[in-house]
Amino acid sequence: MICPDGSSVRLPPTETEQPKGGIRGTARYFGREDNAGIEVKLANHEIRTETDETGAFVLENVPAGFHEVLFDAPGYEPDVRGELMVLPGAWTNEDVELGIGRRILDGRDWSLVPSPRDDLFLALRSDLYLVDPVALRTERIAGNVHSATFADGGEKIVVVHGQEDVRLSLFEVDARRMTEVARNVTNWQVTPDGDGVVYERIAEGRSSLEVWHHPTRRRSPVGRDVLGWRLSDDGGALVALVQAGGGFTLVAWDLAAAGGTGLGEVGGFGPFEPLPTFAPDDRSFVYSTVHGDNLLWNGRQHEVVPLDAGITQLIYGPEGNQLLYVSEGALVHRDLRTGSRFEIATSVHLPTFSPDGAGIAYFRAVPDSFVEFELVTWDRESRASTVRATIGQPVALSFDPSGSHLFVLDAIGGLHHWSSAGLRTLSEVAQELPLFAPDGGSFLYHDGMELLWIELGSDQSVSLGTNVASYPAAWDPSGRQLFYVTDGGFSRSEAFGDAWLFHPETRRIEQVGSDAWFSTGRFVADGTLLLLRRYDRTGLRGELARGEEVVGDGITHGYRTTPNADRVLFRTDALPVRRERVVALWDRPGAVRLGAPQEEEPAYQGGMTPVDAGVTDQIVDDGWIAWVSQPAVEQDRSGIYVSHYPRDLPPPPPPPAPPEEEEEEEAEDDTNLPAPQPIENGNEE
Repeated sequence: MICPDGSSVRLPPTETEQPKGGIRGTARYFGREDNAGIEVKLANHEIRTETDETGAFVLENVPAGFHEVLFDAPGYEPDVRGELMVLPGAWTNEDVELGIGRRILDGRDWSLVPSPRDDLFLALRSDLYLVDPVALRTERIAGNVHSATFADGGEKIVVVHGQEDVRLSLFEVDARRMTEVARNVTNWQVTPDGDGVVYERIAEGRSSLEVWHHPTRRRSPVGRDVLGWRLSDDGGALVALVQAGGGFTLVAWDLAAAGGTGLGEVGGFGPFEPLPTFAPDDRSFVYSTVHGDNLLWNGRQHEVVPLDAGITQLIYGPEGNQLLYVSEGALVHRDLRTGSRFEIATSVHLPTFSPDGAGIAYFRAVPDSFVEFELVTWDRESRASTVRATIGQPVALSFDPSGSHLFVLDAIGGLHHWSSAGLRTLSEVAQELPLFAPDGGSFLYHDGMELLWIELGSDQSVSLGTNVASYPAAWDPSGRQLFYVTDGGFSRSEAFGDAWLFHPETRRIEQVGSDAWFSTGRFVADGTLLLLRRYDRTGLRGELARGEEVVGDGITHGYRTTPNADRVLFRTDALPVRRERVVALWDRPGAVRLGAPQEEEPAYQGGMTPVDAGVTDQIVDDGWIAWVSQPAVEQDRSGIYVSHYPRDLPPPPPPPAPPEEEEEEEAEDDTNLPAPQPIENGNEE
């Protein structure tokens, strides 16, 4: 090369004679402080290295030219940086951040639907995918999907899809088979066993109600011009209101028999809805005809039973085989098994069944008095009535769970308790009837705005706090702890204030939080309380605690947990990671994790791990986590990610090797090449 001053420089004739360069920089794990173990490799070469704790790496002896560098670590999404230019004898700098997990689906605006079986989940956008997070497999189920849900048990998926004609289909998870049920569907409900679907569709401009039985692929029409329908809680029966002949006809349908019965025209909005409610047996109901007659459809016997006229109250027995109703002022008892009818009394108020259905309690007006009523119990076997007490202006009546005690709320707010020991007043200013513990042996009640707890049969109550409206309280399943909130709200959903735990066995009360929503607290499987406290109602975030352990701060209400809450996946803004919608995983320290190291001193100790940013949805399981990430800047990173955390944790760095003994003569090292020198000016000769 001839220089402007007339001097010359001989350039190396081949690439191999040019001085080599290098690539250095920092590769980090998202949100972690220890960044050791990230593999950095030069594509199409044997040159590789790993990062140290700070994330620094150095690739030496890199030939001049354009290169592609691969960054990878167990459990993290690999990153590739291409077109990196390395000049002869110079360093090129590159910084990378690896996100946890493996991306299994690309794109934005995904919704995740967890399965009841906890081994799969649905990824829903316009297309619907079934995702196996353990095997990292995805399977496309359908396109143009409007909605998708798992049926109870998770063995089937109900898919509503289609562009011009909306289709309802069932996808069998284990068989991987899709079956179309119907088209032009406007409303539907799956039976609890997942074998039947009741749906309403538009056919030839008219609504049609049909039942699909999936095992036999049998379709049964129920009626046309449907105005409404109701499925029983067990999914075995259906009642529908259809238009016919200018009126409304009621149809009772038995799903197991695939047959129904027309019950004739029903009347207007009388004491019962035109669309009746099922009795506790999930087969029977009471309805009114267009002529004003009251009839009972006995679904067990498939027969219609006439009832009395002028019914103003109706109560089903606990098992659905008894009826209480008031007809023309008289309280009537009907035994549906024997068909017997017994008129109990007249001028009756507030009749109620005992929990076992063996008796009832009611009030009867005292003659010549407008304010006093007799509290009466009636025994079904003997048909005998017994007056228990006299109370002024009762407005509510209930049994305790054992059926041995009665509680009455009067018109001025007084709460009264009757037992075999007689009648006593618990409060003159109570707000409502008591709330019983799971074992029925104790209960809560109010005295004004003070909340009290007392055992049945005891005269000594325990004050739990003041300024408590309604019952913002919940027992753990064992009944050994009571969680409640004081100082705000007039309903359970509104209750916001100080949070407390009451331990009935020791009578101990402990404060477990302040500025806490009652609706964010719940007991997990082992009886530990999970609570979002120190909640900022302006910023809509707070501190999440599991018992005495603080999970994290700056957490919104949409967190997800495993059933025992040993793992919590949540979005937070209280981490050093300066990103939006950061999701973090908290594992209870000391909990045994599926896939966790099993050495005597496991590397995994639980705690909190930042996962990703730009997260819009997430799912957590014992052995894996999944989330949707759609960052605002790096939009090419958007997609659904899965991590088998903590199994996918990078292995801990090996311990330092012991120093070797010095040899008498040090071997000459001829492999160390001069380190590349930085080029300050690209125009140097």
